[in-house]
Amino acid sequence: MKRTLLALSILAAAPAAFAQAVDNVPGGPGPAYQAPEAVWGGAAQVLFNNGPLITGTGNGAGGANTSAIEEPGTLFGFGCQGNLGNRMADDFTIPAGQTWVINQITTFQYQTGSTTTSSFTGGTLRIWTGTPGTGSVIFGDDTTNRLVDSAFTNIFRVTNTTLTSTSRPIMANALDVGGLTLGGGTYWVDVAFTGSLASGPWCPPVTPGAGNALQSLAGAAFAPALDGAAQKALPFVIEGTFIVPAPAPVNNPMALILLGLALFGVGAFAVSRRV
Repeated sequence: MKRTLLALSILAAAPAAFAQAVDNVPGGPGPAYQAPEAVWGGAAQVLFNNGPLITGTGNGAGGANTSAIEEPGTLFGFGCQGNLGNRMADDFTIPAGQTWVINQITTFQYQTGSTTTSSFTGGTLRIWTGTPGTGSVIFGDDTTNRLVDSAFTNIFRVTNTTLTSTSRPIMANALDVGGLTLGGGTYWVDVAFTGSLASGPWCPPVTPGAGNALQSLAGAAFAPALDGAAQKALPFVIEGTFIVPAPAPVNNPMALILLGLALFGVGAFAVSRRV
């Protein structure tokens, strides 16, 4: 009986999740432009940036920047609604020999119809070794709210023919990672968000550009995040610090001999000065 009820609840949630899989509804011009109370100041101590969002500078409503859909694509964004089990993922690589201490990861989302004041209420994050769903989670979960800051980026998601639309103000959503230390290798991060409005949250893709982002709908297996035939990328910024490796020991015998002779010469010079 319990299994039957669980299956029925999953089936009931699935239509809603798939209905918010992608945002390709043109919509109207949006609310009247509202000067933002605060604008995201950008990332500090950037370790990694997965790609741009801005396609036009100062050509949006109120002189804001724009992120226009890259033609022939039609999607404003991908669904990443945590309450529906929809998540977005992308990868990053730490070069061999490097160690990163990750403090936070900032991603970029919107809710259609929002003003320039953020409507976001929560965000979850997981970091994987290996592709999400087949690899292993090494940090985070899909329940803990890690959202520590959300602010307007001064970017509106638009089309090339609706540059002054205010319907989709993009927010920078910072997720706490708490000083996670990682060595060289390829990792994946997946995120989901909640907000106070009915539409979304949505993740606009890196624009312009393609990538290898993945999307999971209603908790199902991750699959390529496609706009038409083009797989897109998830914009995110990793902030933290490098751990500088200690100098490698000197193993060259000739180098050691030369170092010894140099030290002997310094010592002999010091003795001669005293005499």
